[in-house]
Amino acid sequence: MALGRPTLNEIYTRIAADMQARVTSGTAIPRFSLLGVLATVFAGAVHLLYGFLENISNQLFPDTAVSQFLDRIANYYGLPRKAATFAAGTILLTGTDTTVVLAGTQVQNSEGFTYSTVSEVSITGGIANVDIQADVAGSEPNTEETTLDLVAPIVGVDTETQATVPPNGGQDTETDSALRSRLLHRLQNPPASGTATDYERWALEVAGVGKAWTLAAEQYAGAGTVAIVIATDQLAVVSATVKQNTQTYIDTVRPVGAQADVVDLNPLATELDIKLDPNIQEIRDAVDNNLQDLFIASTEPGGTLFLSHIRSAIASAGVLNYEITDIRVSGNSIGVADIITTGLDTPVFDFFNASDF
Repeated sequence: MALGRPTLNEIYTRIAADMQARVTSGTAIPRFSLLGVLATVFAGAVHLLYGFLENISNQLFPDTAVSQFLDRIANYYGLPRKAATFAAGTILLTGTDTTVVLAGTQVQNSEGFTYSTVSEVSITGGIANVDIQADVAGSEPNTEETTLDLVAPIVGVDTETQATVPPNGGQDTETDSALRSRLLHRLQNPPASGTATDYERWALEVAGVGKAWTLAAEQYAGAGTVAIVIATDQLAVVSATVKQNTQTYIDTVRPVGAQADVVDLNPLATELDIKLDPNIQEIRDAVDNNLQDLFIASTEPGGTLFLSHIRSAIASAGVLNYEITDIRVSGNSIGVADIITTGLDTPVFDFFNASDF
């Protein structure tokens, strides 16, 4: 039987009753007497101790542990928390031939996030391509901006640069919920000899990978093969570096002789037309958040996202009434039906159009 945490008033009543039995021979103790004040102080201290014990008991189990306690349990199973990763991309510099641009040269976007060149380049034919990396780790420096400006002017180099590959792929430090999910997956699926769950677990151990699925031999390239489909935790395609890191790691742990290929999912932008009552900003935001969460949690390559789950996500946003009038996947209407995909195709929520009844 679990030990429940008594309320502050229950603890006070117990202490006061004990004092009556031991000190006042059964005479009631006024709350604002010396003994009453002492009972109140003692009750507060004991209540805090109960809270501490309750918190410590939660840290003993992987499904309730948090922060450093969760880290310690995960580390027992070789699952350290994944560190934040850096956004990376490529810029095109223009300027005078033979001008050298040193490694570490900074550019910035309109929000003030800075990115540094990772190697030294020399402008030839008026241009030079160079890879850049965000100066701070995490998802905030991710951008779709295609124009980045030099932080400090360089003689012979145009201040404005073109981002041929906008810096992306940065992810935040793994959250407790994500680490707990990996840990529970490991506990519920003990290592075997290269099962589907093994490949998924191996992929998820790589920084930058937030989602992983496997395609069995019959779904991929025949006997002896397996495809490991990876994505960020927001269902975006990972960077080339993360993909290569994942392939390299899996090649070191996969069974000998197995052909294990790391592949990208094929995201299919999904839009919905929904009539809402009431059609107000608060409800629209709630519907948008619920649909985002549903797609991230429930979609998978070559899977089915049930219409009933979509309806449930909308209904739980606090609407009084709603009607889905159309669903479009990659611009093609599928009507109001389950979203069914094959192969690497994966529905990813893009936006919804809200209208009145």
